[in-house]
Amino acid sequence: MSGERTYGGASAQQRHDERRERLIRAVFDLLATDGTTGLTIRKVAVTAGVSPRYVYEDFTDLDDLRCQSFDSAAEEITGLVLDAVADLPPDPRVQLTAVFDAGARFAVEQPHKARFLLADSFGDPVLAQRRQRVSDTFAVGFSFYVRDYLPDPDAPGPAVELAARMLVGAATEIFTSWLNGSLKYSRQQLVDDMVDLFLGPINALTRIHHDTR
Repeated sequence: MSGERTYGGASAQQRHDERRERLIRAVFDLLATDGTTGLTIRKVAVTAGVSPRYVYEDFTDLDDLRCQSFDSAAEEITGLVLDAVADLPPDPRVQLTAVFDAGARFAVEQPHKARFLLADSFGDPVLAQRRQRVSDTFAVGFSFYVRDYLPDPDAPGPAVELAARMLVGAATEIFTSWLNGSLKYSRQQLVDDMVDLFLGPINALTRIHHDTR
């Protein structure tokens, strides 16, 4: 694409991508300082250091910007979890510890993003579908995980899906309560206790699967 202009060594597409990332970062900066009520196109543009017209070049409206910011945060936590369990031995305690520690670290280091995913999006009609999609993604991941500890790892079993959704729902509620201060736990104790509690349903799947064959 020899006709594409470059400024400062960056192509038009690179400048566009960089501006889009700045706008999404601005959303999270505002969430950290002002909460959801602080999100307006004008404030996002000012925080990102661009004209409001550039916001509309990248996003349809504020709802579109919020949705794509939600997707960005969801992709980030998903990547952290996948990285955390990569190359770990097939031990349920070790893997669960890595998963919950990644979630807890994300909540501690970027609470504004965690709240946006867990609490701010709850009941939000614009973000509801995306929140459900993230929940479904993690439930599918958990279903593959728990199948690894069944006698027959290829068995579909409705109990596997039930357990996976139960675990994801419980983890979501636990991290939400921890973020808002309802659960008085240190990070390490939270992870340790979650692992102990979650191993129970996973271990019970062996019996449930055996009883329903």
